[in-house]
Amino acid sequence: MSDFHQSGLITTLHRLPGAVPLEISRELARPVTLVIPAHGSEFGTAAFDAILDVLSGCDFLQRFFLVMNEVSEDQVHLLRERLRGFAIPSHLVLPTSGAFADILQLQNPVRSGKGLNLWAGLLFSSELEPDAAVICHDADIIAYDRNFLKRLAFPMAHPDLDYQFAKGFYPRVSEERFYGRVTRLFVAPLLRSLIRVLGHMPLLDFLDDFRYLLAGEFALASESVKAMRVPLGWGAEIGMLAEAFRHLEPSQICQVDLGSNYQHKHQAVGTPGQPGGLAAMCEEITVTLFTELGREGVALPSEIQLAILHSYQRNVTDAIRRFQDDARYNGVVYPYAEEEQMGVIFAEALRRGCERFTEGVTYAPALSAVTQAQRRQLVESWA
Repeated sequence: MSDFHQSGLITTLHRLPGAVPLEISRELARPVTLVIPAHGSEFGTAAFDAILDVLSGCDFLQRFFLVMNEVSEDQVHLLRERLRGFAIPSHLVLPTSGAFADILQLQNPVRSGKGLNLWAGLLFSSELEPDAAVICHDADIIAYDRNFLKRLAFPMAHPDLDYQFAKGFYPRVSEERFYGRVTRLFVAPLLRSLIRVLGHMPLLDFLDDFRYLLAGEFALASESVKAMRVPLGWGAEIGMLAEAFRHLEPSQICQVDLGSNYQHKHQAVGTPGQPGGLAAMCEEITVTLFTELGREGVALPSEIQLAILHSYQRNVTDAIRRFQDDARYNGVVYPYAEEEQMGVIFAEALRRGCERFTEGVTYAPALSAVTQAQRRQLVESWA
């Protein structure tokens, strides 16, 4: 069936051909805030500047929170000056891992980064706009406009809908090549391997329903913001979906088509065991996914891990063949040797992730578990 087909347990809201731009009435809908977790290296990029240009006049939002780590004093000054000119109250939040660990008395080391930034933004939003839905997205989107935000907010903001969680999706392909390498060549084959080795189970079937698990774009209703924990690391997207799975009914969850013109920056592949790059991302995704399976009561002894690794190697080879055929069908050049080598690198990242997964993942606590005194301390330390 064509693209309006509904499959699985969650609802898919498609962007059909000829669809008109959405209208969201502030009078009829609940308030909506925006959280963007960002890194200092994104300051001054074309994508980052274009996003701020759009947001400066985006009056259908209630508030905007830009949460950044590794940002210089000069950048902080320039950003605060720029945010003062926005049509809505806008805040620059600068989380520090030291304050976070001290105030919340966490035992494991806490790294600054996307997970901590995301959690800080959700905390600020819940403090300043406790009844608002929160939409979140990354700071490297190249094709960005107001309608992008409206589509992400729509499931929570429309008065006739009652969704609690929405995940964005979009095709990662251009006329030149296929993108989305970690999703295509790692997460999707790994999920199929887990189902093959462990059998169908609710969490794996739920994750397999999403068209783009690693999309950084999602939205939460205010009721759900308080309940969910955020993993601190590159496994944030997988961890947030697992939290949605545990706290919400499938009828409260949807995925939203954000359009076909979506592009963002593309990271280097990197080397397993080294920080940065897609290989390190795959390793951390493995740790997060296996930790979530452990929370579901799944045992993963070494012989099961080895079976998963062998199954993944077969599945990624088959995935590469399928993408090559799809590229030929569409007249797209497919870098077969490059993708084959990427499969080898990702398999090694999976092996390293298997070795590390007993370390577990550090999660920020659910906001409902943070006392009012701790909230005040955190807001004062970050503001």
